[in-house]
Amino acid sequence: MTRRLSGKSFTIYCDNQSAIALACSNTYNARTKHIDVKHHFIKELLNDGKINLEYISSDKMIADYLTKAVSTNKQIFCTEAVALCRKHPEPYYGTRIGRFDTYAHNVKGTVYAVDDSTLFIKKFSYDGKADDAFFWIGNSPRPNPHGNIVSYPEDYRGE
Repeated sequence: MTRRLSGKSFTIYCDNQSAIALACSNTYNARTKHIDVKHHFIKELLNDGKINLEYISSDKMIADYLTKAVSTNKQIFCTEAVALCRKHPEPYYGTRIGRFDTYAHNVKGTVYAVDDSTLFIKKFSYDGKADDAFFWIGNSPRPNPHGNIVSYPEDYRGE
């Protein structure tokens, strides 16, 4: 399958400085006369500005684990770099709705809609000085009694 490069410039990382120098050089070199014409395709792409070659040290070359045996630390580095796994994946809270607007008691938190009937409030806090805590749900920009009060579930024990 052939893929056309559509006006973008791509960067190819290489840990071989001699290969980069050879590809970027437009002069004839007797040591490279054995290289087949099809391998000069990289030179054409470089000259057309469709690719860039950039040096990267061998210890940061993430493709190594696909082509050779690597240490455990290098394996972890490579798999994390290509996002095949994450050390500490972010849990899914739902669709982010937004942050609380604080009107009283230093209320803080970020609200997520988990599903059609469940809200999750990440890092919820308030100053604890109110007699009771409840939420008014509505669509007005300021608190008012035209929403619905949301109370604790009947089985909530304050744990």
